[in-house]
Amino acid sequence: MTRLEDYNAINDVVKLLAEDGFDSLGEAIRRIINEAMRLERQNHLGVGHYERSEARCGYANGYKLKTVQTRVGAL
Repeated sequence: MTRLEDYNAINDVVKLLAEDGFDSLGEAIRRIINEAMRLERQNHLGVGHYERSEARCGYANGYKLKTVQTRVGAL
């Protein structure tokens, strides 16, 4: 199930770049960074989003909006 979600995220980024070209590069990078952070959190916790397990290593308390300055603008 996780592999399918990851595949769809990458497809969305590729589709975005194919449709809008380099004008959407900032949005594509934002989506990739968010997906990487989501996967890192999932790996750290040992379970997926809304999953319950004895192997769970902690809890996620939600998300905070952040802005990162990059060469392609603020993300």
